[in-house]
Amino acid sequence: MTEDQMATMSHQPRATAIPHEKLAVWRSKAIQARPGSPPAIVDYREANNPYLARYGASSWKAKIATSTTLHGYRCVTDLVTHIFKASKAMFQNTTHESDWYFYHDALSQMTTEMMPWDNSLNKDLQDIVFRHVLPTQHLPEEHPAKFSLSTPKRIEAAYRRLLDPSLLPDGAPPAHRIKQDIERVFYCMQEIHKAGGRMVRGLAERNGIRWEATGEGHGGARHRLNDTQLRELAQQWVLPEVAAVMKNETRKIMDRLRSNNAALAEEMETNAIGD
Repeated sequence: MTEDQMATMSHQPRATAIPHEKLAVWRSKAIQARPGSPPAIVDYREANNPYLARYGASSWKAKIATSTTLHGYRCVTDLVTHIFKASKAMFQNTTHESDWYFYHDALSQMTTEMMPWDNSLNKDLQDIVFRHVLPTQHLPEEHPAKFSLSTPKRIEAAYRRLLDPSLLPDGAPPAHRIKQDIERVFYCMQEIHKAGGRMVRGLAERNGIRWEATGEGHGGARHRLNDTQLRELAQQWVLPEVAAVMKNETRKIMDRLRSNNAALAEEMETNAIGD
């Protein structure tokens, strides 16, 4: 393609014109083309390992690591390699530079019995957030008592509003739960020591009023809560402004019931949330 031809094509009406810069790129690539038929189209997705088939053994792992799908994940071998390198650096120029070792299996150390926040406090915080979201979901977004999970920013605001040390000892998570789970770490250390540093099954089981052990590890059978358990849940801590909303809504329900079933309304009033 000559310069005159490129100039003619780039000066066509707007709907059909091709920019001169793009034509120059195409001509440059065409000059590098080799004679013969084009290579066959290969659908690498049909291979057992599409990245290996496309990029070869020397670079497929590096290529797959750049995938946006994997940005939130890390290969466990990378984690163990990091543990080794960081530990080695920590012991340099110490009396144990040449004889340091892992306390026990590095993968077992990543389990949650030694991490109170991961073991249960995250779940405690999540439950308290939901406890504030549900009774205020009917409120407009601008209401001061409103808790919402409708957008990432509102989710962050909800968690920050409750994850506040000034709300202790009743806040999120409550002080007695923080103390309970931190003290459990020392019990777990003793059990691990008794087992010779090996992983001890059951130390990080999540037990609660809705969980019944089945002997299958994590999880279990779920059952409906009884009246006593429901009443205990209803009396759990919420912010004063949310408690006021809950009490007001309960009053509205009882007012509607009173005209239809006075006995039921009286029973509900006796056990009213927020009273």
